[in-house]
Amino acid sequence: HFSIQALTRAKVVVLGAFKCIDNGESDDKVVAFISGDKIYSEDIDILKNRVKEYLSSYKKGFVVGEFVDAAAAMTIIEEDRLNHLRTI
Repeated sequence: HFSIQALTRAKVVVLGAFKCIDNGESDDKVVAFISGDKIYSEDIDILKNRVKEYLSSYKKGFVVGEFVDAAAAMTIIEEDRLNHLRTI
């Protein structure tokens, strides 16, 4: 595995998202892996479990909810993109 710098663009495969709450506010987390990553593309459950495990200990007041499919995650991404465009 390798690290990716913040704000790096990469082709990814979106698996879905965890519907999360951070101190009472929605804070959904999209789960994806880099296209061509052999490890996660072969066992998606490992990736989802590792992300859920990490998020569960993320910080006090952070609640990990249900996992939604890729289509729902793409909706989350598009809504965030549009919200960002409204702020610039």
